[in-house]
Amino acid sequence: MFINNCVFLTAIDKTVPFRSCASLPSRASKYWATALKLLMRKCNQAGFFIKLIRVDNEFKETVEDVIERVPDMPEVNHCGSDEHVPEAERNNRVIQERFRIQYNRWPFKVAPRIMIRHLARRVCHDISIFPNKRGISNIFSPYIIINRRDFSVKKECQYEPGDFVIGFQDNKEKNTPMPIGVECVYLNASKDLQEGHELMNLQTGDLINRPVVKAAPMPNWTIRRVEELAIAQVMKSLKFNRKREETLFSDPDYETGVS
Repeated sequence: MFINNCVFLTAIDKTVPFRSCASLPSRASKYWATALKLLMRKCNQAGFFIKLIRVDNEFKETVEDVIERVPDMPEVNHCGSDEHVPEAERNNRVIQERFRIQYNRWPFKVAPRIMIRHLARRVCHDISIFPNKRGISNIFSPYIIINRRDFSVKKECQYEPGDFVIGFQDNKEKNTPMPIGVECVYLNASKDLQEGHELMNLQTGDLINRPVVKAAPMPNWTIRRVEELAIAQVMKSLKFNRKREETLFSDPDYETGVS
């Protein structure tokens, strides 16, 4: 899947069903292989063993190279040259629709790559936290089944991606003019068990992790700074394809059931 020229490896399990979205630096096969290994390891740790992998023809050599190193090699089914896996394509469409909704709620006209990557991961994560009627349980969500831990509402639902927050840090030297808080844009909750939040430092545009954050009203300079970081990375408009063409959506006034 491609969002604003950012590469993602998406997957969905037909049994649980659990959705996964991994951000990759490029389309190189070594990055596909690493993301696939991590996904298979997570499923194995939860007690699920993959028997069949359905992939597009593009990932044929990558998947075969990965499964050769797995003790119980799953079967791999490749689509034809002009075919795609229907479940995978629908999964991409769902993630893209949820992504577009959250993206248009932001006050920013454009966003840098780090925000694009974390928002796609957050959108995919939020879909899996609710029980699925087509899954194996009507009580436990795919997130709980695969990760084998409860969902923390206090940690993961306290802030939304794109919020303006102050990330507090513990300076080693106390008697200095260094600030204890850094202006940031909230990205995601940390994957670790302890309290932690992933933020984008507005001064540098880098990813930082802070244990304590506090929301604050967003000033106008924050919007300008985020757009400056995006323009520096040649980000223009929201795109979901790889052909450098802007994605056009139909007018909702002409769609059935939309008011």
